[in-house]
Amino acid sequence: MALVRGSTLLSTTALDGWSFARSSAERPDGLGDAEWLPLAAPTTVAAALRSHGQWDFDKPRPFDDETWWYRARIPAVELEAGGRHVLRLRGLATIADVFIDGNHVLHSENMFHEHVVDLDALLGRNSNAHELLIRFGALTPALGVKRPRPRWKTRLASHQQLRWIRTSLVGRMPGWSPPVPAVGPWRPVVLERWSSTRIEEAVVHSSVVDGSGVVRVQIRLSGANGVLHAMLHVGDVKAPLASELDAGGITLTGEVSVPDPKLWWPHTHGPQDRYPSCVTLEIDGKREEIDLGFVAFRTVLVDTSGGGFSIHVNGVPIFCRGASWTTADVATLTTTPEEYARVLGTVRSGGMNMLRMSGTLFYEADAFYDTCDALGILVWQDFMFANMDYPDGDEGFRKSVERETAQLLGRLQAHPCLTVLCGGSEVEQQASMFGAPRGIWRAPLFGEILPAAVASHCPGIPYVPSSPSGGALPFHVDEGVSHYYGVGAYLRPFDDARRSRVKFASECLAFANVPEDHLFPTFLAEGQAPFVHARWKERTSKDNGSGWDFEDVRDHYVARLFGVDPMRVRYEDMDRYLALSRVTSGEVMARVYGEFRRRDSTCRGALVWFLQDLWPGAGWGVLDSRGLPKSAYWFLKRSLQPLGLFITDEGVNGLHLHVVNDRSEDLAATLRFVLYRDGEVSTHRGETDVVVAPRSAIEIAGDALLETFADTARAYRFGPPGHELAVASLVDKATGAVLSETTHLLDFGSPPPCSGLEGALARGADGTLTATVRTKRFAHAVTIAVPNHVPDDNYFDLPPGGERTITLRPTTPSTRTPMGDLSALNLRTPVRITLPSSG
Repeated sequence: MALVRGSTLLSTTALDGWSFARSSAERPDGLGDAEWLPLAAPTTVAAALRSHGQWDFDKPRPFDDETWWYRARIPAVELEAGGRHVLRLRGLATIADVFIDGNHVLHSENMFHEHVVDLDALLGRNSNAHELLIRFGALTPALGVKRPRPRWKTRLASHQQLRWIRTSLVGRMPGWSPPVPAVGPWRPVVLERWSSTRIEEAVVHSSVVDGSGVVRVQIRLSGANGVLHAMLHVGDVKAPLASELDAGGITLTGEVSVPDPKLWWPHTHGPQDRYPSCVTLEIDGKREEIDLGFVAFRTVLVDTSGGGFSIHVNGVPIFCRGASWTTADVATLTTTPEEYARVLGTVRSGGMNMLRMSGTLFYEADAFYDTCDALGILVWQDFMFANMDYPDGDEGFRKSVERETAQLLGRLQAHPCLTVLCGGSEVEQQASMFGAPRGIWRAPLFGEILPAAVASHCPGIPYVPSSPSGGALPFHVDEGVSHYYGVGAYLRPFDDARRSRVKFASECLAFANVPEDHLFPTFLAEGQAPFVHARWKERTSKDNGSGWDFEDVRDHYVARLFGVDPMRVRYEDMDRYLALSRVTSGEVMARVYGEFRRRDSTCRGALVWFLQDLWPGAGWGVLDSRGLPKSAYWFLKRSLQPLGLFITDEGVNGLHLHVVNDRSEDLAATLRFVLYRDGEVSTHRGETDVVVAPRSAIEIAGDALLETFADTARAYRFGPPGHELAVASLVDKATGAVLSETTHLLDFGSPPPCSGLEGALARGADGTLTATVRTKRFAHAVTIAVPNHVPDDNYFDLPPGGERTITLRPTTPSTRTPMGDLSALNLRTPVRITLPSSG
């Protein structure tokens, strides 16, 4: 349902007097000995205990074995004639019973349900304050109830019977997430005061028909006797609505057509135009306005011809790139609008245009989708099912799922960011890998129930039964949607990214990405070394039951890239090992995306697994647990921009240059190609003017730009190598500005040593810092580290004689004079950078 607000909803009031207690009592009258602890607002048990210093990651407890009670005061209200009051409970995890003044009013066994209690019907016209109690029963006894066995099992979840329980798998996946299962009121509990008229349902669909933007609405009102002059407004256009009165209320229906509308695009391909919309009406002699929020016009479809999977927005094929979303706080599963804006802003600036909401997680709050709408970030939305054989033949389970999906799709239907709806994560893969017969890989839940719900509530949004799915085996990558871990977990060589003919990777590139040093003190005490301490290993990503973890995967590629024994480097030089590990994660991701984005690639999308770590450590995230970039983020940022430039080694055909233009206008630029020896001596150079059409790519042989043979890829090896480094640049013809630049080391593990690297800090009028960095000889993976600051680029290469200006924004207030270190992978000793003396 679109965000609905206005004069029909008069006020929303938070409850006060919150407290919580652990008690095995079944009913309120058994709480006499409970020890209540105060709370500022409703939140999960983990977060509540954390606020009292009684829980953190190092003090785990079996939340699913315990029963918890929450208490709050429903404030006294003056019931106006015709006014209405409801208690809205947006999410209760997971087995919950609600009592008001000791009377049982609600039972819930689905964490993803929203509940509304009509207080007027329950309490009459009693304007006194009332007591709310919510009991969250232990989940473990429910898991022990004897039920039919699954037809196949999963190693992902901590208990097979979780397939019966509608709750998040976060905290219930050993090796995958911290042991912090969601228990308690994980979404707000509020008192709403409505006028005599209340909106029961609002359906808002926008589409593009014959070049016009069409908005259709159906609004169900209760508590009203009649409506006059109902009008739908979209931007400056309006149209009347029809009203129909029946015993249950009034239904308003109608549509408005906006001629030649401005379209909504993912940010990599165009602007994010949206239109304000509302309904005005005269009802029971009063003028009312229902704010429907913003609507947008765009089309979305999936092209599966030839076994492919390509998402088209407004008729244009989009290369979808990004990551799987997690959460800013695994304890609360809650993110503030400000934090959404910050993290999603980082996503956008990183060139990412799609986020996947995996079925292993939970449904995000409305503010997430609002922010994605505003920033032009596409959303691949899984339903919350993963890896298990769900009991869709059970009537109670079916009804619970139908309510869950209706509520979810009702609030997502008007969001232009919603691009794909997917049945869940790795369900078909698990069934097939477990050896189940082919005929049961796709259960009715994913083949009938969910697609019917999508067709009913979100017509026009493509549906995918499972991620992955579509090939001869669901996990093959050369057809449909895949989880590509050839380069990565399966330790395949880099050319596997091309030879596997990936079509669309809704998961890929999982590595144990090492965070920056400044995160270490948040989870390692003094003297506790990374990589070897138990706390580090506990937080290193792994697949449950495997004899390896994703640190082993990263080490495999450290050895492949740098030609070293990672274990020996770690023994002898921990700082060097940290540097190699950080660069490896990013370099591997950049190489794979270079393959995926080139002109002749079969791949039309790739999403990294994960965006953000769930707790401090070397997790899958390209952002750390605080939402700050790790090294891999910077490599991705350069690889995912709308204007892309890549170099690939084509063997005896030499180095090839690839230019990608996702923008809506022609790219007219000069493409330069330079080879260097000894980190500073130019041996060959050439250039050509290129014009790249909108939303297209070109490929040019580097040799074609040079006047003489140079063995650019060192494939022929006629004598000693003439160069070690290739640099490609796109230069704006009008201004001479470098639009994009990339480097290629022929022996990645042995670049010539850097010299002449220097830099200085300067403070801008707005309080930000800038660092000007220059080098005499090639500098590989230059990093800037200034405490309490995040740069807008890092781990970048500087060609010989190159110069860059980097902006650094503060992360926390500080009165200390900023200073930091400038280093490079091929520089022996870091360089100190400071503000110049004012004297």
